Amino acid sequence: MVATQNESTVRLINNLGMWGWPHLLNRFGEDVLFIADQCFFTEYYRKRDQLACKTATPGKDGAVTVDSGINTVLVFLKRGEHRLVRRLRRQHPDLAIYSAQYDLAPNSTGWPAKLPPVTMEKPAQPNDIFLLLSTPCSDAEYLGNLLEANAMGTPKSFFGRPLVNLLEYVEDFEFYRYLEGVARVNGGDSPLVVQLQTDVIQALLTQTVVSPKRLSRLMNGLNCRVIHVRRQDKLSQSVLMDLMQKKHARSIWSMSPAKQRALAKNVNVPLQRVVRHLQDINTGEEQIDALAADLPQVARIELEQLVEQPEKTVRELAKFLDQPAPEHVDILDYHAQYRALDGIADKLKPAMREIVDRLGLHIV
Repeated sequence: MVATQNESTVRLINNLGMWGWPHLLNRFGEDVLFIADQCFFTEYYRKRDQLACKTATPGKDGAVTVDSGINTVLVFLKRGEHRLVRRLRRQHPDLAIYSAQYDLAPNSTGWPAKLPPVTMEKPAQPNDIFLLLSTPCSDAEYLGNLLEANAMGTPKSFFGRPLVNLLEYVEDFEFYRYLEGVARVNGGDSPLVVQLQTDVIQALLTQTVVSPKRLSRLMNGLNCRVIHVRRQDKLSQSVLMDLMQKKHARSIWSMSPAKQRALAKNVNVPLQRVVRHLQDINTGEEQIDALAADLPQVARIELEQLVEQPEKTVRELAKFLDQPAPEHVDILDYHAQYRALDGIADKLKPAMREIVDRLGLHIV
């Protein structure tokens, strides 16, 4: 079912806190002009306090007046955002003009979000892009942390859960321009590990002009090395999906200790939702298989094999990624992480047994 304009706006406002945008907006003073649609301001003020910065909505002709005393302008529009940003930069070359979609969002991987340095130069592509493809809650983040621990790349979630809501809200989102923003604010010498999960892929395919073939061609053009992480235990994955469905993270490996502890407080997962998550996981795996079929550089990793043989897997990946193999592989204890969460693994067992019994999935 297609979301109404109001529904998509409400969901966006509810989840922008995951990126820390409200925290950033609250820090703006009267020397900042925030330009957005009236529907955004209406819903924003239902949930949040009034902003101290100046605000404006474009007129019917798309024009906006920038008063004296303004040093910084942030633009966030359903349509025509990039066009207005370019116009304002031509009109006010002495001001810092930002696009929320293509400057701020790519710089929102750490909380709270912050405005990147303004640059008009053509963005430089990172030397190496390692694309980590997975379904949500497959714990692909564990592999990302292993790569970082062994100096093989820094994982970043440029395609987090709030981006799904942004894609639903914005009517003319340009995916390639977003990737240019990612390159502009994160370019450097070290390899970049980009995490892309199937809920975002689905949103791209349904909410933008991106098609599976276009996405494959784009990955080929960027010369991405793709790592597909698949989890065999999809039942546990579906339970974790339910526990994390309203959270920014898709794995305990990307959560703060406080949020990890809170996760274990309620593990009552209805069977109906587990079945729906299982269907979503299987659909997501089919999407990845179809996407990866046209890519020349793909490594397929099963989580369970990675957990059992982390050193062997890391060394094989170093060869695949054309990275120096570490002399000593730094191992992260996968099971210890779950045992430390107030016994969440033990709490999950009764729920898992009930689900197995009710679905008739008895394991010999």
